[in-house]
Amino acid sequence: MNLRTIKPVPAAILASSLALAALLTGACSAAFLDSADVSRAKDTVPPTVSISTPGEGSSCANVVEVTGVTADLASPSGGAGKVVSITYSVPGSAVSGTVTPGSGGSFSFQFETVTLGSSFLLTVTARDWNGNEGAASVNLRKTEGNEVPSFAAAASNKSVTLTWDPVPDTESYTLYYSSNGALPSETVGTVLANVRSPYKLACENGKLYTFRLKANAKEGWSDSESDFVRSIPLSEMTLLPRTYPKRGKIRLEWNSIEATDEFTVFRRVGETGSFTEYRTTTGTAFTDTGVQNGPCYYYSVRPSAHSGVLSRPSGTVTDGFNPSPSVELSSALTREKVEGVFASGKWLYGSSYENGLKVFDASDPRNPVLAASVAPPGGCVYQVLVEGNYAYTASGADGLVIYDVSNPAAPSLAGSYSAGIERGCSLAIAGSYVLLTDFSIESVTPSTMAYDCALSVINVSDPSAPTLEARYTIDSGAPVAASEISGLTYMARIAVAGNYAYIAEYQRGLRIVEWTYGGSPADGAGLVATVQANPASPLSSQTSGVALYGNYAYAASYDYGLMVVDVADPTAPVIVSSDTSSGRVSDVCVENGWLYASNIEAGVQLYRLDDPSAPELQRTMTGEYFWRISTGANFAFAYGGLSYMGTVGIYAADLNLPLFVRELSEIPSKGHALDVSAEGSRLCVADGGAGLRVFDCSDPAAPSESSSVLLSGYSAFQVRQQGGYAFVLWEDTADASPLMSFGIYDLSNPAAPATVSVMQYLSYVRDFAVSGDYLYMSNLYNGIEIYDISNPANPTLAKSVDAPPTIYGITVAGNYALVADNVLGASVYDISSPLQTYLVSTVTMTDLMYLFADGNQLYGASTIKGLFVADIAEPEFPGTATNYPFDPDPMIPAHAGEVGKDIKGSGNYAYALTRGNTLLDSTQHYLTVLDVNRPGSSQKIARIKLSLLQAPVLDYGIDLSGPLLFESAGSKVSVYSLRP
Repeated sequence: MNLRTIKPVPAAILASSLALAALLTGACSAAFLDSADVSRAKDTVPPTVSISTPGEGSSCANVVEVTGVTADLASPSGGAGKVVSITYSVPGSAVSGTVTPGSGGSFSFQFETVTLGSSFLLTVTARDWNGNEGAASVNLRKTEGNEVPSFAAAASNKSVTLTWDPVPDTESYTLYYSSNGALPSETVGTVLANVRSPYKLACENGKLYTFRLKANAKEGWSDSESDFVRSIPLSEMTLLPRTYPKRGKIRLEWNSIEATDEFTVFRRVGETGSFTEYRTTTGTAFTDTGVQNGPCYYYSVRPSAHSGVLSRPSGTVTDGFNPSPSVELSSALTREKVEGVFASGKWLYGSSYENGLKVFDASDPRNPVLAASVAPPGGCVYQVLVEGNYAYTASGADGLVIYDVSNPAAPSLAGSYSAGIERGCSLAIAGSYVLLTDFSIESVTPSTMAYDCALSVINVSDPSAPTLEARYTIDSGAPVAASEISGLTYMARIAVAGNYAYIAEYQRGLRIVEWTYGGSPADGAGLVATVQANPASPLSSQTSGVALYGNYAYAASYDYGLMVVDVADPTAPVIVSSDTSSGRVSDVCVENGWLYASNIEAGVQLYRLDDPSAPELQRTMTGEYFWRISTGANFAFAYGGLSYMGTVGIYAADLNLPLFVRELSEIPSKGHALDVSAEGSRLCVADGGAGLRVFDCSDPAAPSESSSVLLSGYSAFQVRQQGGYAFVLWEDTADASPLMSFGIYDLSNPAAPATVSVMQYLSYVRDFAVSGDYLYMSNLYNGIEIYDISNPANPTLAKSVDAPPTIYGITVAGNYALVADNVLGASVYDISSPLQTYLVSTVTMTDLMYLFADGNQLYGASTIKGLFVADIAEPEFPGTATNYPFDPDPMIPAHAGEVGKDIKGSGNYAYALTRGNTLLDSTQHYLTVLDVNRPGSSQKIARIKLSLLQAPVLDYGIDLSGPLLFESAGSKVSVYSLRP
């Protein structure tokens, strides 16, 4: 025998063999082995153990129930085994025990964790019939003070649902709770016995509820108590934010709640997509500065802790409008000593008689960045114009110098013309020709200079080889004060229309020259007319700038202000007006039907040219000593300032103002369009008998109808959008019926609005507002009615507040409802606890009809007094209202003209829909725009004609969405752009 091949005998086999030997050598009555004994003797496989509950890492109560299953498998050569015992233990503790296996190998048992630490290992061991053992372990945790770790609270509208997993060997459960944040106990808060999971508790929205659960154990076991669990019940409406668009930002406000002042804001960019967590903030307001003009931004809000209820979303678009009537000095342009500028796209071309041509990247118009600097041989550039890929400069002794600016950051010399030109100082482009003025000094005395002024017509069809076509002498030997020669060189300007050039020749006034090309100088008639603001004193008729529009020339006449000249016949010009009250105008330009003037006393002035013969001053953007002006990219760039104060340079004046109203499209009414409401690109129209109509205005030039909703027997009268709902006030179509209905519609799918609820048989409602869980109605007969809409599917009347029958419009600002009273003025009600609403103050506003609130300012529209503005920073002690009349009726001096149904605001502007104030004008709608950035000095900046009305009624409205204004006008809805 080879002893190295002997293998050790396993213990189980050895034991079986010894048993077999005993049987063979036993008593004289021998026993025979059956197959079961043989299988058992061959079983070497330990049983398996699987723990079903609790799971790995679970937190435990004071009593833990463990469940699982065991199985004993046969070894390859043996038969089926059998589990004969199960034991459990927690190593390092006294916790242990024995379990009797159930049918199929299942097992369950309980044990207490009172004496155990924060984490422990439970091991379950199974032993089979042949002594083989198998085991399984699970790591468990125990949190001190939280003996029912499964206890949880889920908030919803006016309720909290409490759930927990059963605690083993428990007879009953007791719930302790409070609604004021206090820790509940047997003596604090409310105690509810014999509760079962799940348990739904009726609650009040916005309060902080604190819960604790006690598991009352059976005799012999320990009780278990949960930790404190907090929850804030809310509806989707409670924190629904109100959005206020501003310049480059959006402000959100939402109602305060008792439970917390810490909230998380969620944001979505665009009409579709998911909301993402955006900001956490303290208080009930947040200003989002991370926005751009164009997209619609949607916001939802929820408490930062203790509630998973996210509010319905509210959306808006930035207004994009300049917040103040001022101009801003560009330090970059100051440093470069640029006296004039021409804007082309995002590029600014600066001219300097000391530093030549400068090119700036004005992607940010308030902070241009120098991109290139080029000096012609003579070093000076008096004026620059750009057309196509070329910049044309009047460059003093260098005459006309042309640069290729196809790459503006790297100008290159293209060509020039200087023959016979002593000092080229201004130019204009007319097709393939450049008209260049130049001055030459003929004689000098101590007090005067004599000069010649000429106009050269230069062919630039080939910019690399300009050629002279004609030259006209305008003045020969003309005298000028020696001190004024610099004014001649860099202040004259040219405008061209047809074959006439209009030249602002400083002390000689406005000169009109007929010019031709393609022949000798004799082919042109030359000077045909001179216009002087004060012919009696020609040398005082300083004219330094000129612009053309239609049959009119507008001359900057300095001491004589803005001069308007009828040039329908250029050879016989007629001065229409010379407005010295407009201040000292030094330059003008015209773009898109607007006249822009630089004024050395007032700043930058904007004139509307609806009537070209009578420019109407709309806005003055304040500043001092502005000489030159050019427009581009919605900015006016004015040169000026005081050299001794170091403020000389180019100033940027933002022209992106709500003055440039133009109609983009019309939506024909199918009934009678009475009201509009816009949110993002979605427009809702209350279209009378045609009901609620929903439109997609993502292309405002071509709105498309998405859907409509009808209510039998009723006509859609008013509509508001908020939180993805359309709230619609319906009028009974029966003659003289005072009954109305109110519907709430879900617009989540604009193609198929879902009717959420309809309240019928309401008495006469004049206006309504939605704020959080409540709907506020001003009612002719019932005062202020407050409805609970926390569940929009089931609105319920919560309270009626006495108010006189003279109330009309209603709006909400924070914790206050503001009601327009035609007799008393603006009534302020405290709604911080809507069911205890009460009157706190009144702001005197005459014949008040409708209101709009934004932040601390309240705007009221009066039927006869125009616009009122009042400070409501302290609503219980509001400031005195300031009145800003609209255009008065000449027949009734005290009457300011009727205001339409709506007044709205966006950013720093208020928009009032008015109608004509004379009998002949009573069917004309107007949009009156006021700058309310500084209410104490608010000013009307535009009064713009909108639609003609079918009838002179008040029940029409407007609404705003970013750069768009929507107007209901009976037979149609008009869509207007407010941007340049």
